[in-house]
Amino acid sequence: YGNSSVGVPPADPDSVFLHYDGFETGNLSRWDGSWTGAGDSFNVVGTTVRTGSYAGQAVVNAGTVAAAMHSFPAVAGLHSSAYYYLPGGWDSGEYVALSEFRGASNLAGLTIGEPPNAMVPYVYNEAGGGFYFSDTPITTGSWYRLEMKFLVSPTSGRAELWVNGVQKVNQTSIDTGSSNIDTSFAGIYWRPSLAGTAYVDD
Repeated sequence: YGNSSVGVPPADPDSVFLHYDGFETGNLSRWDGSWTGAGDSFNVVGTTVRTGSYAGQAVVNAGTVAAAMHSFPAVAGLHSSAYYYLPGGWDSGEYVALSEFRGASNLAGLTIGEPPNAMVPYVYNEAGGGFYFSDTPITTGSWYRLEMKFLVSPTSGRAELWVNGVQKVNQTSIDTGSSNIDTSFAGIYWRPSLAGTAYVDD
């Protein structure tokens, strides 16, 4: 993301992505593991799926974290795309960070808001302190394609949010810090205190 010199995609489709996985191995073998809090878990399940036979399931019983993680040589710009599903009964009383980019510290989180912006997706620019909201909330019981694009720069950073292929946020010339991205998370990266279960798939 942000590389204007990129040319024709390679012949091997797998080479188009820095990392791609729809959990169809039935496990986390294509990830670098999971990051979970005490009593929380990230599982590969065959119950609630969007495509194929498996999806990721993030479960937190009193907040904190349950996410699959993938690390890579540091890059300045990254684009993540995943389908997320929040089941009926989801408590929208507090925010939940789903996808997350990290470097030396937290950089950007694709987050679902709490009141007065309950269920509204947004990008939290943690390095620069900005919150960039969609104009439309999502609902429980449906799969949503949530994409975050983030370019690291203290003066010319960028943050984008896309929901089901529609651009909702396009922030340019912002401070997004100076620490490049070396780890990406999918699942529930942070839920302050409430229990919850979320599903992620391709």
